[in-house]
Amino acid sequence: MLEITEQATEKLKDYLTEREVDSAIRIFVSQIGWGGPSLGMALDEPKEQDQIFEFEGVTYLVDTSLMNQARPIKVDYVEDAHCAGFSITSKLSQPDGCGSCSC
Repeated sequence: MLEITEQATEKLKDYLTEREVDSAIRIFVSQIGWGGPSLGMALDEPKEQDQIFEFEGVTYLVDTSLMNQARPIKVDYVEDAHCAGFSITSKLSQPDGCGSCSC
């Protein structure tokens, strides 16, 4: 299961529209460190082994093996007094961490 919050959807749509980008967004393992694996996002094209999801006109790609290991995956956009950015949480996330967050 892939969940994209309303705020994350709005921010991603704004990003793609402002830059006139017509590409899918890949969710991938961006790093594996002391806190465990982190998920990230990047623009990419579909590959044969991908699961493809579409929410409100935005296409998301997740490698099938990653989806099987990580689901559910949730993409959110968080803002507070100190920072703002995307947060990606999944079964791979540590219980006391926020997953991948640009904060």
